[in-house]
Amino acid sequence: MATYDDVSRCQWLFLVYLIVDVPGALPQRPCRDSNGFIEASSYFLENHPTAYPMQYGDCSFGQSLCNYTQFCTDQDAESWRQNGDHAECPGKTGRYESFSVLVSPLLDISHVTCLTFEYTQEPPGQLSVYLATTTSLFIIMPEEVRQKQGFVNFTTVLSSTTGKLMFRARTPDVNHSVQLRAVKLQQGSCTGSGFVLTTCLFERDYLPSSCGWSMNNWNITAQLSAPESTESISDAASIGYFAYVIHPIRKGTLTTIMAQPTGNQTGCLEFSYILCGPDSRLLVSIETLDGNRRVLWSGPPNTSTDCLKTWKLAQVPVSSTAAFAIHATAVTIRLST
Repeated sequence: MATYDDVSRCQWLFLVYLIVDVPGALPQRPCRDSNGFIEASSYFLENHPTAYPMQYGDCSFGQSLCNYTQFCTDQDAESWRQNGDHAECPGKTGRYESFSVLVSPLLDISHVTCLTFEYTQEPPGQLSVYLATTTSLFIIMPEEVRQKQGFVNFTTVLSSTTGKLMFRARTPDVNHSVQLRAVKLQQGSCTGSGFVLTTCLFERDYLPSSCGWSMNNWNITAQLSAPESTESISDAASIGYFAYVIHPIRKGTLTTIMAQPTGNQTGCLEFSYILCGPDSRLLVSIETLDGNRRVLWSGPPNTSTDCLKTWKLAQVPVSSTAAFAIHATAVTIRLST
């Protein structure tokens, strides 16, 4: 006959098993493929039909990784680990394009929610944060090549959605690490938080920069010459870089970081563009965190023989009551006719 202590111990072990087993033990897998970091939300969501209360995303990392799991680790990267009062991802071999991703369980964020966390980074070791939903991979916090030796706070507002938080560390070598602690999700808004869409000149410190945006089949340059032609494209003010998609690539998608709701106000998205050739199209759309997506603007084809010489200005009104990202999709520039 089992004693009280035996029964208590069996119950305790059973509860530990349940707690540990909730997020699932995932085998190590790569974070990148031949095209670079895998930016498909389905890769990180897998088949997880059950969403847990958003409190399952809370973790101080003072004693363990809580409900978070090591989802993927590149061969030249190290896995996240608990260390002192934080989680840490140390460097390894020195390969810059090596990543390690720590993910939360699938979270049911049923209300407007304030997400906060603290982190440090030692460049070129860098931290970026994503939210993987059933429709997209939203960039919550882009990489920033700046030294952050002491813990700094990041705060942003999440709209209602279901998804996984992803903390991606880029840690090239043993001298550069990324640290994380005090992840907290709390119902309600938080002021002075997140990002608004500001100017992106595709340049930082005289070098090409994606501004932290996702660029699928887009590239950045300061000059682009047409094959077998003396014509060239340069930036609108001749002072920097621009992003482009060029034939024979038939589709490219540029996605901004997640921006905060505009509320009752209407913002303005302004950009200069070149469309060259009868098959050229530029679609600018907005996707909100709840999965809704709509086209804001469509660029007409340009069949002019001197289409490379003129940058056109577009001004597009933007309004959203939920956090959102902007997509520039399906651009094809034919530089020769």
